[in-house]
Amino acid sequence: MRVVFVQDVTNVANTGDVKTVANGYARNYLMPRKLAVPATPQELKRLEDRRKAEERKEAKLGAKAGDLASRIAEATVVINARTGASDRLYGAITNTHIADELTKLVGEPIDRRKIRLEDPIRRLGEYELEVRLTKDTSTTVKVLILREGEEAPIAVKTEDKPATAAPVQSQAEPGESETENVAETTQEEPSEEKS
Repeated sequence: MRVVFVQDVTNVANTGDVKTVANGYARNYLMPRKLAVPATPQELKRLEDRRKAEERKEAKLGAKAGDLASRIAEATVVINARTGASDRLYGAITNTHIADELTKLVGEPIDRRKIRLEDPIRRLGEYELEVRLTKDTSTTVKVLILREGEEAPIAVKTEDKPATAAPVQSQAEPGESETENVAETTQEEPSEEKS
């Protein structure tokens, strides 16, 4: 029997697929659970109309998704969590927590289902997660899990690209040694007298 799947069925078909399945499987399992309907001409036309509407919607979202993807890629989600022994979290960080924080950062609602997180995060650290906005548009977001009360690094707070850290150079004039420069600065400081 040919059927049109109206919901995803794991390892069988995705929504909108038209497949031929065994009669008993269709009548006893798929149709009673409203997972599929018979592939009548009306259902096939309805499926085609739905596909065209989805394509128009995807094209419309495609332009917005590119801009949103670039803003997400630049953002760093910082979540403070309570920890126990060996940096293990009390509870777990899920894609819902990450979506809420990301929504605050980019100013647009992010659906939690668009964030690919196989297992909840249970340890402190830095994670890179995929955010799939449309079929063709995806990006990654950096997630930083810190202890409760711990501050994010300055580069993350300002949302600037972190500059490469160069060693601190002394401000000695050419020809002066570094020790002479240090001696001058210590002489300028007033000394405290003990009474």
